[in-house]
Amino acid sequence: MKNYGITMEGPIVIEKVASLPTWMATDEGRILYNETDKQLYMGTNTQWQVQGSTGGYGTLDSSFNDNDPLENGNVYLIDTSSASKTGTLPASPSEGQSCTIIDVKGSFKQHPFYINGNGNNVNGVGILTVDVANAFVTVIFTGATDGWKADIGGTLSAIGGGSASTGGVGDVVHVTSGYNAFDNNFIFADTTTGPFQINLPNSGLANGSSVTVYDQLGLFGENAVTVSGLGNNIMGKPTILINTKNARVDFIWDTDTGEWKTNYSNATSIRPRVKDVTSNTDAKVNDFLFCDTWAGPFAITLPTSGDLQNNSVVTVFDQTGTFGSNALTVLPSDGTIDEDSFLVCDIDGLRVDFVWDAENLTWKADFGGSVLASTTVTTNTNYDNWLVKNVNFNADVKEKYIVDTTTAAITMTLPATAQNGEGLMVSDGGDFSVNNLTVARNGHTIEGLNEDMTVSTKNMSFELIFYNNNWMIA
Repeated sequence: MKNYGITMEGPIVIEKVASLPTWMATDEGRILYNETDKQLYMGTNTQWQVQGSTGGYGTLDSSFNDNDPLENGNVYLIDTSSASKTGTLPASPSEGQSCTIIDVKGSFKQHPFYINGNGNNVNGVGILTVDVANAFVTVIFTGATDGWKADIGGTLSAIGGGSASTGGVGDVVHVTSGYNAFDNNFIFADTTTGPFQINLPNSGLANGSSVTVYDQLGLFGENAVTVSGLGNNIMGKPTILINTKNARVDFIWDTDTGEWKTNYSNATSIRPRVKDVTSNTDAKVNDFLFCDTWAGPFAITLPTSGDLQNNSVVTVFDQTGTFGSNALTVLPSDGTIDEDSFLVCDIDGLRVDFVWDAENLTWKADFGGSVLASTTVTTNTNYDNWLVKNVNFNADVKEKYIVDTTTAAITMTLPATAQNGEGLMVSDGGDFSVNNLTVARNGHTIEGLNEDMTVSTKNMSFELIFYNNNWMIA
């Protein structure tokens, strides 16, 4: 198995505190960053224990100086309150090497931290600028071709234990084998050693309870994850198979129907509107904006408070990987963005979800990473009723097909033309594992590949979304 630095099972929640509290029995397993002594602590069964070279997180470095090396496995507590600093990654790293960088003073926005790839790219650039206040960054070397990848997790208080309303992504857990999920889990699933099953919670559920499953290493296409409702249905089925590379799937509990909904399969749910933008734009609620700053920087203005409800969302995404050279500025019409009057997005490949906090009249910025965009974008909210097909057929956009391969294999030919954001849905009405469904690409790519797709998984349901001459699988 590859070693990617930090691999844990169970929620990873890091809290920032002004001083270390008195230890209590309930603090066992709790992780704190103490601003007073600049140390990371974990609660054992008897006391608070400093996490250093033997604590399971690598060596803790709280005395980082400008141009110091960033060594494999270490956690660096970086203070740029006086001036910017640069860290230099190893010149000849091995695949899977990693380190973690933490903005301990919340000063990266005023004085950025620069990650020098030392001959290898970091998120596609030689030197990555990190200017997100309170950033929690893990960099992982993925090989000579792709270089270093940086996961910019946002504030310490939000990376675990948060939710969309607080700017976080939920209780983060890294799993490499079967796992029983809890409400508000954000599950980074590593299927390096093979496929496994994730069981959704089946008790204590409230309307809107959620679990997210994310392909940590882009291996779901080779080693899929099965998600089980443990007695509750998921969109009408007891289990679903996620076998799409880089997939992210949100499971949301619907009390009215007593089943789990997903963020891409429920035609009655609120869906983002996909838009291509190349100049100053006034955003609307639920906009998913593919921003192209190739020709130069511009600004996105968020909706006014009169159009918003609590947890209203607007997403911006660096479509062309040019935010680093031509930054996108995001402006609030009312209120603030994380208590600031604007946010400058100048990291290549960046995606940011802006979530409205009605109580505090501010937008929370959740930095989700560019890969998370692929499985959440669609504009189709008016699919017709399900159509049953049991012979070869030509598919149309905005349709839902039950494909019954009981008697023979079937070929579904995708449309020759489609508009960005248009899509169609497919569900197994027989047994795709016995008689396969072939999806003929008809001149376009599917998941970036110039080949037809064979579906051979029983009870498989999926959605195909068209964008830039490519069909994405959700």
